[in-house]
Amino acid sequence: MLHEPPLVIVGWGLIVGAVFMNFLAPVWHIPAGLHLYSWVAIAFIVFGATFLAYILYVSSLKTLRPAIASMIGNLEPLTATVLSIIFLALGFHTLQFFGIVMVLGAVVMMSWTPKRKIQ
Repeated sequence: MLHEPPLVIVGWGLIVGAVFMNFLAPVWHIPAGLHLYSWVAIAFIVFGATFLAYILYVSSLKTLRPAIASMIGNLEPLTATVLSIIFLALGFHTLQFFGIVMVLGAVVMMSWTPKRKIQ
């Protein structure tokens, strides 16, 4: 069971990841010419799509079993693909189809329980 609040777990995970990533892309190298829209987009990615998403995921483990949360997490690439096709008008390629089939196959295998024979 979780002994630390979700904010602490996510915060430490992001700090450790940021420290190691800083060796590849130092934080003090800011690209020139970023407009306000770019800064808003970066802030949304950092806080909305990363920080908030992980806090909600870790918080959900208080009410969901880890196996169920993992299955829902496996559907994220499928959701991202479908939404990018719908809202961003991106193309749908053969590899994406096979990826979706693999994700759905993994979810089915995780949720499948063999029936026991009654003697």
